[in-house]
Amino acid sequence: MVRYLALLALAAVSSMAADPTVDEVVAKYVAARGGLDKMQAIQSLKVTGKMIMLATQAEAPLTLLIKRPGSVRIEIVVNGAKTVRASDGATAWDINPNRGPDARQAGEQEARRTLESADFDGPMVNARQKGITLELLGKEDIEGAPAYKIKAIRQSGEMDYHWVDARSFLEVKSSSRRAIMGREMEIEAFIGGYKAVHGVMIPASMEQRMEGKPLVRIVWEPIEANAPIDDAVFKMPAK
Repeated sequence: MVRYLALLALAAVSSMAADPTVDEVVAKYVAARGGLDKMQAIQSLKVTGKMIMLATQAEAPLTLLIKRPGSVRIEIVVNGAKTVRASDGATAWDINPNRGPDARQAGEQEARRTLESADFDGPMVNARQKGITLELLGKEDIEGAPAYKIKAIRQSGEMDYHWVDARSFLEVKSSSRRAIMGREMEIEAFIGGYKAVHGVMIPASMEQRMEGKPLVRIVWEPIEANAPIDDAVFKMPAK
């Protein structure tokens, strides 16, 4: 009897110490954000803020508009010139002042990434419905704290990685490899400053690094949920 109880205790300890599955980590992540119902009750976001160039401390104002199911518009103003990247869910386009004032329809890869940025909930939420495969790759320390590393494999074959803090179960880092000026580079985003907006935890700051070198810091303030947004702002303007 004593031996049997000892075996039961050992099994219980082993079970408690066992690593969670990827589905368990994602479920805790969704709960930490506020729950799926509250997340999906937010139908639009209007966010303003600034991007700080870490090398020079120069600042550029930013505006981000997102509206379900797949509309997004990002504006950055540098030295008075506005860059726009947007999609109405069907057509992705951009305005780059270095090319002139006219809007240009985005190429296939750019369009795919613009649509990804319109995903309110991120690739870890309802991944199967989005055709995304998730894999748990164990734990790593991020800024001195343990975090679960999750690989997201998209239908295109592209992969990105997400780190979920092992205590708060909020996302603290993401990374992906992108072709920039003909060279593939690792882009990392260190995420923080979470604030409750309509009961949902939304990050208000992010530091982006390229090949390990700090590049920009983005600060969002204010963040407005369910603000009315005219669909026309997402549509590609005529020349």
